[in-house]
Amino acid sequence: MDPSGSGVLQSLATLLAHTAAHEGALLNADPLRELALLWQVVEGSAPTTEKRLAFLRAHSPQLAGTRACRINCWALELKGKTLPASVAASDAAYWRKVVLPTYLRIERRARELVAGAAYEKPCRVQPVTWGAVGRLSPEADDREEAAQHGLVPIGCEGTLNDGFAAKGAVSSS
Repeated sequence: MDPSGSGVLQSLATLLAHTAAHEGALLNADPLRELALLWQVVEGSAPTTEKRLAFLRAHSPQLAGTRACRINCWALELKGKTLPASVAASDAAYWRKVVLPTYLRIERRARELVAGAAYEKPCRVQPVTWGAVGRLSPEADDREEAAQHGLVPIGCEGTLNDGFAAKGAVSSS
C-alpha cells in the first residue's frame, strides 16, 4: 500500500473526473456543479479515501472496469490530453477546442476535492446517489429507477443530474 496515500488519492480523483464526464458534466454550463454533486455523494458515502474509492468503483462499475460499458464509453478513454479513439475524426476539432479544456478543468477540480478543498454543496439534503442506482438499461428513466430503490429526487441546485436520497431523509415542508 502507498503509505502517503497519493496513489489512492490520484485513483479517486481520476475516477471521479471520468465519472463526472460520463454522467453529463460536459453538458452543463457549469460542469463543476455536476462534479460537486458526485463528490457530495462520494464524500458522504465513507469516512476514508480508500472507502470512498471503493464506493465510487462499486457505484460506477462501467468506469471502474467491473461491468461492460454500454453508454458514454468514450469516458473510459480519457487519459489527459489525448483524443479518445472513439471520437470521430469529424469531431476532433470540437473535442480539442471545447471538450478537452472542460474535461481538464473537471480533472483539476477533482484532484482538489479529493485533497480536501472546500466546495459549495449543490444539495441541501445529503444525496446517496446521482441519477439511477443499478440502472438495468441505458434507456431507463433515472427517477423511475431510483423510486424502485426507495429513493426520491432532492432538488439539487445547478445540476443536470438529480441527487437522490431515501424517502425518510427528506422532510415534507
